[in-house]
Amino acid sequence: MKKFSILIYLLLSSFIILSQPCLPDGITFSSQNQINNFQVNYPNCTEIEGDVTISGNDISNLIGLGMLTSFGGDLLIENNSSLSNMMGLENIESIGGDFIFSGNNLISNFSVFGNLASIGGDVMIWGNNGLNSLTGLEGITVINGSLYIGMLTFTGNPSLTSLNGLNNISTINGSLYIEKNNVLSSMAGLDTLESIGGGFYLQDNHALSNLAGLEDLYVIGGALFIGFNDV
Repeated sequence: MKKFSILIYLLLSSFIILSQPCLPDGITFSSQNQINNFQVNYPNCTEIEGDVTISGNDISNLIGLGMLTSFGGDLLIENNSSLSNMMGLENIESIGGDFIFSGNNLISNFSVFGNLASIGGDVMIWGNNGLNSLTGLEGITVINGSLYIGMLTFTGNPSLTSLNGLNNISTINGSLYIEKNNVLSSMAGLDTLESIGGGFYLQDNHALSNLAGLEDLYVIGGALFIGFNDV
């Protein structure tokens, strides 16, 4: 019995050592070398407590981040001209703050995020020329902040044809913005959305011909603006 207790203690101790938070002030990855050396520089780190920015023209893969399971602050993936997929983030389960995804022109979907179940702040997806689907975000049921699919003051996602991937979202506590997505033709993918705590802004989506997919939406807490679409 004593030997068994010691074994359990050693196993638990190993887990604690091998799985721990780090970087409360966050980190910016601006080169592939930083990504490659992350596990060497921060051994056993599985949870980055602060904000994380991934932005660098030579970043071509995120495989060096494969041990990570969560981000305590914001996650910004921006302006990565050489990044064609996000393999390396497949174990991420939660983002504590905002998720901002912009200027990543070679990435077509979010399929890597199969384990992502929680985002604490806003979700902002804009200016991604190759993004054609939101597939991979099916684990999200509630958006605690606002959801931006395109941004009127900047740009949209010019190749986005579908909102599939948002299929399980029932509640957006902030506002919903769907703007400047020029080949988006319907709202299918938002079929389970029931309430928006703030406003709903649907504008400058020039191929949008109907509002099919919004049949379950019955609460809009703020302003409603629908304009400059093909509806």
